[in-house]
Amino acid sequence: MAVTGNTELLATKNDVITALVQKELISAAKLLPTVTDVSAFAGKGMKSISFPKFGSFTVEERVSGTASVPQALAATSDKLDLNIRATVSWQVDSMDELQSSVQVQSEYIKRAASSHAAAVDAKIIAALEAGAGYNQGAATTVTQAIILDMLSYLEGNYANMEQLSLVVSHDQRKALLAIDNFIRADALGFNNPSPLQTGVIGMIYGVPVVSKAGIGTSKVYMYDKAGVAIGFQRGAAYDEVKNPLLGVGSVTAVVDQLYGVKIMQDNALAAGAGLSPLIAKM
Repeated sequence: MAVTGNTELLATKNDVITALVQKELISAAKLLPTVTDVSAFAGKGMKSISFPKFGSFTVEERVSGTASVPQALAATSDKLDLNIRATVSWQVDSMDELQSSVQVQSEYIKRAASSHAAAVDAKIIAALEAGAGYNQGAATTVTQAIILDMLSYLEGNYANMEQLSLVVSHDQRKALLAIDNFIRADALGFNNPSPLQTGVIGMIYGVPVVSKAGIGTSKVYMYDKAGVAIGFQRGAAYDEVKNPLLGVGSVTAVVDQLYGVKIMQDNALAAGAGLSPLIAKM
């Protein structure tokens, strides 16, 4: 008689936990919605993704009866390496877990997802820090004038003003609250934020503001969503293997993912090599 047991159900169990991990990661990664997700292009067997960059056409006013002059655009490319092999693993002695009042494995799974989310945000911040085409440089406190300078820089580089984000370190939140043109999230109806508004504390000049702990102090970044790309060749996944040497029922568990982060429009317009004209920082 055939019996469906743990062996047959393990794959299903892992799929369910993986879905929970991915949901937790997406909700906890504050900066993930502010950048361009190119995971759809990260197929099996690929180690990188290339994105073409084209110049612009020049509009010609053609004289009646005269043929227009054909134009050709020079193209270069940005390459996103899929080289971040992020992994969290753990083991729990089943006897210790049996005597714990906490559901240890469930708690570890949640914390693994949160740690991955924090790591994703850290990679995005690192890209913003290294790749900002505009660097205010001297200030330690954000002001209205600095925000306007950033807006002017991005608009001058043809950023999409409807998809900008302003990310600030925890110490700059207080300075923002003192600016008259800053509108708090509670005044905008963000008390019950949608996934795309996770972490949004308000808006200034129409730009959503995200306060982010753990990125240092005196940090302010304003950028177009097209300024940074992230690609997951494999999103967060869960797997486990039995480890009875730590007690009957013990497992070794892993949550990992494979992805890459890259600034976009590298060396375009007025930005130099390794810099994006769609990112500004203080």
